[in-house]
Amino acid sequence: MNLLRWSLLLAISASPVLSAEQTAPMAVPGMHVFQSADRDWSMEILDQSPAGLTVEFRLNRLEIQQDGSRHLLFVDGLNTLSTPSLPELPSWSGVFAVPPRAGLGLNVLESDSRVIAGVVPRAAEDWQSDYPGSGLPERRENAQVYGGGHFPARVSSYGEPALWHGVRVVPLDITPFDWNAANDELTVYTRLLVRLDFQGHDTRNTREIDRPLSRLARDIVRPDLQNPAQLDADLRLDPLEQSSLGRYLVVIIDAGIPYLQPWVDWKRQMGYEVTVVAQSELGGTPTFATIKQRVMQEYTDNGLDYLLLVGDYDLTPQLYNLPSNTVQSGQHAEGTWGGDIVSDHEYTLLEGTDYFPEILVGRLSVDSHQQLSTLVTKLVAYEKTPPISQTDNWYRDALMIYDVALAGSRRETKLAVRDLLFADGFAHIDTVHNDYYNNNLSPSIVTNFVNQGVSFVNYRGYGHRYQWVGPEFGVTQIMNDLNNFNAWPVVTSIVCGGGDFGSNQFDPC
Repeated sequence: MNLLRWSLLLAISASPVLSAEQTAPMAVPGMHVFQSADRDWSMEILDQSPAGLTVEFRLNRLEIQQDGSRHLLFVDGLNTLSTPSLPELPSWSGVFAVPPRAGLGLNVLESDSRVIAGVVPRAAEDWQSDYPGSGLPERRENAQVYGGGHFPARVSSYGEPALWHGVRVVPLDITPFDWNAANDELTVYTRLLVRLDFQGHDTRNTREIDRPLSRLARDIVRPDLQNPAQLDADLRLDPLEQSSLGRYLVVIIDAGIPYLQPWVDWKRQMGYEVTVVAQSELGGTPTFATIKQRVMQEYTDNGLDYLLLVGDYDLTPQLYNLPSNTVQSGQHAEGTWGGDIVSDHEYTLLEGTDYFPEILVGRLSVDSHQQLSTLVTKLVAYEKTPPISQTDNWYRDALMIYDVALAGSRRETKLAVRDLLFADGFAHIDTVHNDYYNNNLSPSIVTNFVNQGVSFVNYRGYGHRYQWVGPEFGVTQIMNDLNNFNAWPVVTSIVCGGGDFGSNQFDPC
């Protein structure tokens, strides 16, 4: 994933200390070629050892376009810094594995640069102005920066280290520019040599549990690393992990175990290790704390990949009821849980102080034996006897949906997800663009795509517990309009209050 941006980049960073002789100022706009190469930029790890790693970044070409009195800077293949009111500049980001307990530090060892005169980068848009009748999003300019300051403050930074499925990782950013607003000069760093030291003073989020990493470290984390060799050096799969697909911990009420058994048998047949913990083993009426304590014990003693919670979480408990954690939700809360909404993510945070998971968690949000039996039948059939011939290639088809109101990043997010799916073997991906205030689409467009057959649906926009807002597709359409029998898609619905299985007003959510 291009998680290549951590949201908080700290002031642990570096600026160039050695610079080759700069050339005379160049004119704009146009394509500026600094060195002949196949790509506009390159990043290479020159060396890596227990003491650290050295990265060489080269910027080969930069395109500058006139945008009124400002300039748009473009480098093919690079992301763009898009903080509202600050200059938009191309930037590279990558995620690196670092030793479990090392201190970290960063220095720029060498740099070559060119100066381009007469450049004023345009400011990033403020999408919060995108209300009905407000016109196009505004581009306010930060007075301190545009009034004569330098931007960015540093050409390379790294974010807070995190533990991700047991792997200690850190995001590294390189923004190879220094814009001087006082004289409208843009210094372009055509070459940067950046050193990430493993013998520094930053010891946040070190790994304290000394046990082999799980398969998730290899299967999920490794593909997103710039330096997978570092992970390979630390990757010691536990002997059982080498012969199984991973470990499940299942928490369920005692009376529900027989109804879940076909799923347990199937998972074991596939090659997973499955441990079932009955509610009575957790004191009869488990709390969030007692469940997490059991999860932590399993993770520490035996290793753990997956947690499955079987049961809903209601204000008025039903037969199946397993507690969850709550998180602040502000204006989007309904008041059921004191203004918060429920979230099982806290169960996955077992090492460090970051929000990256150590395990994967899921919940079968059922209230009765009948609901559980129906869901288990569907899950096992989906994996054991998939309807491959029902709809041609539907397993390799996907649907991206986004609404642009009030946020400019949703389009870019969907395009990034689409690229990841194509890279993973998907053959056909439809993308639905919705503008809630100006061209709100009918929910039938989603219904039609799903009924035709897709294996993955990814939505980002507005929403509630019971439906999306733009297009307004929700529980009503799912219950009444879908006929995609057996062709069940995986749906990721990133909205306010979405997936709130603890909702008292809307059950099911």
